[in-house]
Amino acid sequence: MSEPIRIVGGRPSDEELAALVVVLMARRTTAAEDPAPPSRWRDRTRVLRAPLMAGPGAWRASALPY
Repeated sequence: MSEPIRIVGGRPSDEELAALVVVLMARRTTAAEDPAPPSRWRDRTRVLRAPLMAGPGAWRASALPY
């Protein structure tokens, strides 16, 4: 829950208060939006190798493409 706007000094006009409310509401809605997921072109996980598993034949499998 947000606090109400409190004017500490001066006498703003109705237009100035409306402009302030619009700016504050625009900032609040853009901050609440989730960022877009990263592009598949920039995703580096597809070029990472899978972890090597220990066991029989693991040395041979380590040279094979995944």
